[in-house]
Amino acid sequence: MRKPELSKRYDAMTAAIRKSWGELVQHSKKYARLKKAELVRTRYVQRDRLIDLASRKMWVARAVIFLLAASATALVAEPLQVRVIETYLTTKDDLAAIKSLFLNVGSASIGAAAIAFSIVLFAIQINVERMPQGLFRRLSSDRRLLGSFFFSFVVAVAITFLSLIPSAKYASAALLAMCWGIGTMLGLFLYAYRRALSLINPIEQLKIVQSVVRNDLLAWGKRALRMGPLFELDPETQRRESQYDYARLSFFNDHPHWTRLAEDGVRTAVSYSRQYAQSGDYEVSQFAILSIVKINGAYVAAKGRTFFAHNGFIDEPRATDGFINSTLEQVKQSFQLALSRRDEQHINQTIRTFTGLAAVYTFIDYPQEGASRHHTNLAVGYLKSALEEVARQNLPDVMMLGARGLGDVARAVLARAPSDQIRGIVERIGVIAAIGALNSNQRPVTQTAMEQLADLILQVLQRQQEIESTLEKIALAAYGAATIFSTSPEDLRSHSDYLSPYFSTAQLSSLPTGINLLVNAAIAAPADHEHAPTIIRNLYTLLKVSRRPHKDLLIHTIGQRSSLAFDMLHGTTDAMEILLALAGGPACPQNLVEAMRDEADRYASILTWIRFDDGVANFLESHSYTELLFRAGATAQDRDGTDAYETVRDLLLNWGIEGGRLARGWATFEQAMFALCALAVRSGSQHEAEWLIRRLTERHEDLLLYELDERVGIARALRDRAHRLRARAYELNDIDRQLGAGDRNATGHLLEQIAASLGADGGA
Repeated sequence: MRKPELSKRYDAMTAAIRKSWGELVQHSKKYARLKKAELVRTRYVQRDRLIDLASRKMWVARAVIFLLAASATALVAEPLQVRVIETYLTTKDDLAAIKSLFLNVGSASIGAAAIAFSIVLFAIQINVERMPQGLFRRLSSDRRLLGSFFFSFVVAVAITFLSLIPSAKYASAALLAMCWGIGTMLGLFLYAYRRALSLINPIEQLKIVQSVVRNDLLAWGKRALRMGPLFELDPETQRRESQYDYARLSFFNDHPHWTRLAEDGVRTAVSYSRQYAQSGDYEVSQFAILSIVKINGAYVAAKGRTFFAHNGFIDEPRATDGFINSTLEQVKQSFQLALSRRDEQHINQTIRTFTGLAAVYTFIDYPQEGASRHHTNLAVGYLKSALEEVARQNLPDVMMLGARGLGDVARAVLARAPSDQIRGIVERIGVIAAIGALNSNQRPVTQTAMEQLADLILQVLQRQQEIESTLEKIALAAYGAATIFSTSPEDLRSHSDYLSPYFSTAQLSSLPTGINLLVNAAIAAPADHEHAPTIIRNLYTLLKVSRRPHKDLLIHTIGQRSSLAFDMLHGTTDAMEILLALAGGPACPQNLVEAMRDEADRYASILTWIRFDDGVANFLESHSYTELLFRAGATAQDRDGTDAYETVRDLLLNWGIEGGRLARGWATFEQAMFALCALAVRSGSQHEAEWLIRRLTERHEDLLLYELDERVGIARALRDRAHRLRARAYELNDIDRQLGAGDRNATGHLLEQIAASLGADGGA
C-alpha cells in the first residue's frame, strides 16, 4: 500500500472518529439533561427507577466510547503494522515466537481470571454473618459480578485463540488485540473489585433491597392493571364498591402473597438498623430507617385506591392492613430494644421512622368521602406510645424530636385532608407541651411543642374549609398546656420564655407576630380580594374560640404572679385591636362587622374579671397596666369601637380609684386620671369630660377612702401637671405624650376639675 493512499485513508478515518466523538458527547449531555428533567418531573416513588435507567444509558455511552477508542487505535497503528511486518516478521521462526507469546499470555490470563474472581467471591462470602440469608443468596449470585467474570474469561480465551493466526500479515493486528484484551481484563478486574466492595457495603446492600422491592411492587401494580378487564362487577357490587379500584382489589385478594418481597425487605432493613446501631454505625442504621419508609411509600403507590378506613360510625374490618401493621410492630420492637439500651441516637432514628411512616400514609388515597386518615392515625398512635415511654426516661432531646415529628405529620395531613383530621395529633402535641411542668429538664420540650401549635394555627388560618373545631382544639391544647406549665412555682420569670412561641408579642417568630402579618395583609386588601375575606373570617373564628381559655389563663397567671401575665395582658388588648382593625377593613364581610366589634368589647371586658388586692395591684403596675389601658382606649376611639372604648374607659376609672388605693408608690390614681383626661381631650367631645366629672362625683364615697393627706397630694400633683403641660420631642410615655400634644387649655381645665372633685381643697 502506498504512503499517499494510506495517509488519505488515515485522515478520512480520523475525521470520522472526531465526528462520532462529537455526536457521542452531545448525546451524553442530552442524557444528563433528560435524567435531570425526569427526576424533577417524577414523583419520589419512581425516582430510583429513573436513576437506574439513566445509569444504564451511561453504561451504553461508555461502551460506545470503548469501541470508538479501539477503532481509533487500530487506525493509528495501521502504518505501524506495515513497518512491523516488513522489519521483524521475515521468517517462520519469528511467527512461531509470536504465536507462543499469544498462547502463554492467554493461558496466564485464564488462570489470572480464575484466581482473581475466586478471591473476590470469597471476600463476599465471608460477610455472610452480616447479612440475612435471603440477601446473601441474592448477592452471591450478583449478575454484574458474575458477568464480569464471564467476559474476562472469554477475553482470556480469545487471547489464547490468537495463537492460531495463519500468517504474518495478521500478527500486528493480533498484537494490538492482545494488548486491548489485557487492558479489558484489567478493567474487568477493577470493576469486579469495586463491585465486590459495593456488595460488601451495607448501604449498597440496602440500596439493592430497595431496588428489588420497588421493582417487584411496580411489577405487581402493572399485573393488576393488565388483569383489570377480567374482573367484571355485578350490578349490586358495582353500586357498593364503585368508589374503589375493585379490579386491583380483587387481583390482590386473589394473590395474598404479593407483598412477600416487600415484607422481606422491611425485615432486612429493620435487622440492619438494629445490628449496626448496636455496633455504633449510625449512618447505616439511619439509611436502613430511610429504606423502611421508602418501601412503604412504594407499597402505598402500588396498592392504589384499595385502602379502607373507618367512617366513625361503623367499624370497617378491611381497614386493617397486614403489611402496615407488621411494619409498625417491627419498628416498635426496635424502639423498645433501643430504649432498653438507652441508645439515644437509635431511639431518635426509630422516632423518625414513625414520623416518616405517618407522613407516607398521608398519601393513601381513600375512596370514601371524608374518610379518616386511619393509617396515619395508627402510626401517630405508635409514636405517641413511644414518646410516653421516653418521657419516663428523661430524654428531652428525643421528646423535642417527637414534638417536631408530630407537627410535620399534622402539616402533611393538612396538605391532603380536611383540617379536622389533625385534631388527634394536636391533642398529643398539647400533652407533650405540658410535660415541662413536671420536670425542669423537660422545659425545652414545652417550647418546641408550643412552636408546633403556633405553626399549625398559622397553617389552618389560611385554609378555605370550615376550621372552627380545629382552631378550638389547637387553642385548648395550647392554653391547657400553658395553664399547667404556669402552675409550676419554680422560676416564675421563665414561664414566658418557654411559652413564648404561642403567646409572646415581642418575638418575631411567635404566633402573635404571624397573626399581625396576616392582619396587615387583610386590612390592606381591596374589597374584591379573593382570599382576604376568608382570612378575616378565620381570624375572627380563632379569637372567638380562644376568648374563654384566654380569660381563664390571664386570671390564673396574674394569681400565680407569672411572667406570662405580661403577654396575656398585651394579648388581650391586641386581640381587641385586631378585631376592630379587621372590622374596619374594606375586605371585611359586612355580616361580620358588628360581630367583630362585639367580640372586641368582650375581649376588653375580660379585664373586668381581675380582682384587685395589694399584691395584684402592685403586680399590674409593674407591667404598666395604666398605659396599656390607655393605648387600648385610644385604639378603640380610632377604630370606631364605641362599646370597647366605653368598657376600657370604665376600666380605667375603676382601676384609678381601686388600684390607686392598693398600689403604693406608683401614683396609680394620678396616672389613671391623666389617661382619662387625655382620652377625653383627644375625642374632641365635651361629653367625655362631663362624663368623667360626673362619674367621679358619683364615686365620691370611694374617693373618701383615701386619707386626706393622700387626696391633698393627688390634687396638688394634678394641678401642677395642669400648669406644666408642654410637648416633648422624645416622650416615652404614651399618656404624657398625648397630654402635651392635645388642647392644653382644655386639658388643664379638666385636670383642675378632677382635682377639685377630690374634696381636698380645705386641706390644700
